[in-house]
Amino acid sequence: MFYKSLPQVIDKLPMRVNLQRIASALELEFINPEMIPFVLPNMFLIA
Repeated sequence: MFYKSLPQVIDKLPMRVNLQRIASALELEFINPEMIPFVLPNMFLIA
């Protein structure tokens, strides 16, 4: 699954990319309650 491998990628990307691209895409997934356990840890890594 994409969200399980995302933490390894987040560490390698510049903060600008994490904030502008990945965080904005992850925000859209908060609408789906089933995805929150997968999305929230990645948002904490970016923050």
